[in-house]
This record gives sequence, C-alpha cells and structure tokens, in this order.
Amino acid sequence: MPSGMETIVKIEVDGYILTSVVFGNIDFTIGDDISFDFSSKSIILFNRKNQRFIATGSLE
Repeated sequence: MPSGMETIVKIEVDGYILTSVVFGNIDFTIGDDISFDFSSKSIILFNRKNQRFIATGSLE
C-alpha cells in the first residue's frame, strides 16, 4: 500500500503476517513470492495477538 515516501508491506511467512514500512518508491504485486531480510539498523516489535509494543532494538 503506497503512501507517499513509504510503502506498507505485509508478508505472509508460515501463516504469520509480518508488516513493514519500506522507505522509497517500491512497487510489489499482491501474491508474488519475494525474498527479504532484516537489514535495517532499527526494528520495532509488536505482539501479534494484542498488537502491544514488545521491544525496540538494533541488529548491530
């Protein structure tokens, strides 16, 4: 879902939905298989059941 300078991406992995914000102009097609990694310096985690904040951190 493009929304200006960022795109909200929802990825299904083993029955779980991962939601991410990707900065820049990127177009994806619904249903396509994609590869992804966690290359950002900062991530924020939320509980999938109650959507509450869990933690924030760095991959470095």
